[in-house]
Amino acid sequence: MDRKRARLILEEYSKLYTCAVSDAIDELELEPGFLDAGIRPVWHGARMVGFAGTMKMEVSDEDLDRNIIEKMIKFIDRTPKYPVMCVDMSGKMIAAGLV
Repeated sequence: MDRKRARLILEEYSKLYTCAVSDAIDELELEPGFLDAGIRPVWHGARMVGFAGTMKMEVSDEDLDRNIIEKMIKFIDRTPKYPVMCVDMSGKMIAAGLV
């Protein structure tokens, strides 16, 4: 998608309430993808609209690969360039995500 079209989409989204976007996603039967309600803005009234890349980390009983950081960086480098990268830590709060 070119920058002009992306900017237009974001301008239109910025006019909407979160509930309207959520309802539209439900109506279209798309998979929801929202931030955890526990993530709160630093200041009152803060809003953010944009494109985000996502990554899911899964819990495993296997030994940690010594090259995991290198592999993650290579993976991130292959993804489209988004201003925000979100990491789903599978509900675990045991480590910081790398982005």
